[in-house]
Amino acid sequence: ELRLQAAGKPSPQPSELQRELEQADAALRALFADVQALKDGRHAQGEQMYRRVYRLHERLVGLRSEHALLRGTAAPRDDERDGAAALRSVRELRLWVEERARRVAEAEWGRELPAVEAQLDAQRALHRSVCDFRANILRARDIE
Repeated sequence: ELRLQAAGKPSPQPSELQRELEQADAALRALFADVQALKDGRHAQGEQMYRRVYRLHERLVGLRSEHALLRGTAAPRDDERDGAAALRSVRELRLWVEERARRVAEAEWGRELPAVEAQLDAQRALHRSVCDFRANILRARDIE
């Protein structure tokens, strides 16, 4: 669907992709909860699993942003739908920022080099996702 939208062609079922993105988001939230339980229980691979789920989440955020950008350029929408979509996007962004702030506040750096390096990698990944997110916002603003 994203390829069709990028080519300027209307997608056959835009709501289906949106529904699938929402299902993927719900599944990732459940995974984050499970991984947090592993980390809280000091599971040996908890941090590694957390980074993997986090990377998946970053990919999903990127796909959602790309979908929103392409959907916005593919077909004009009425003002009411635009307002609802913008409000939903603002809510998602607020939740995204709150989740990142919570992770930074709860981060345990540890006293051993591997733990510190793992946390540093997570912080770098967060920084990359923030930079990507900023680029998406700037692109969206340029499109308007």
